[in-house]
Amino acid sequence: MPHIILEHSNNVKEQTDYKEFFNSAVNKMIDLGIVADSSSIKCRFIKPTEYFLSDPENIFIHLQISLLAGRDRDRLQALSREMKELLQNNFKQSLASHPDSFSVEIREMDKDLYSK
Repeated sequence: MPHIILEHSNNVKEQTDYKEFFNSAVNKMIDLGIVADSSSIKCRFIKPTEYFLSDPENIFIHLQISLLAGRDRDRLQALSREMKELLQNNFKQSLASHPDSFSVEIREMDKDLYSK
């Protein structure tokens, strides 16, 4: 059920292997005990062509993970840290030039309001 969405501006220089990135992200989630296996995880990459940044030379690299609510807060914080490190390792050139352009968002979804 978890959703992993990687989104970045189209001026990011790296050519990332997104399948490899998502495999690493899923494996980290399994290692942290966030999920038992990868069978229900949905991953997608978005590279918008239209967005606004006040400085056109700036970039953004954002990872959003949506999970059903109920997991331990410490584990979710560890997930956030691990995912930020994964982003930084996959976008090293961007990290060197724009270290403040990385963000990770962990969203907890209400079990009663999510359906599939």
